[in-house]
Amino acid sequence: YSNTIPFEIRKKSIDIRKELFQESFFKGFPIIIVAVGHYVRDFNIDLQEVFRMKFHQEHSNKHSEGLKKEYINVHYDDFEKPTKLLIHTNQLSMVSNKLIFKLSEICDNFLKNNTTK
Repeated sequence: YSNTIPFEIRKKSIDIRKELFQESFFKGFPIIIVAVGHYVRDFNIDLQEVFRMKFHQEHSNKHSEGLKKEYINVHYDDFEKPTKLLIHTNQLSMVSNKLIFKLSEICDNFLKNNTTK
């Protein structure tokens, strides 16, 4: 469990991974799912900066409706004509089937409607 590792060691590890996410490899994916729960809040990670995406409050609220203690935060590279989607959500261990279903629905719809064929 991560809570057995001192905070500063976890923070250093997270900082290294933040740099890794900025590599060109990750920029090639149309969808990125960051399933890290509250690490974003607890370690002051700015996903908008790391991935160069913009948070969409309205879509996040809509996608999170009906979830209990779970959430789906969505970010896009462009609100008008998105080509990339970033989803920040709970860690995926012990989550509801409803969350998994919603995530798959969001990804499927995004790929059908926002990617070049």
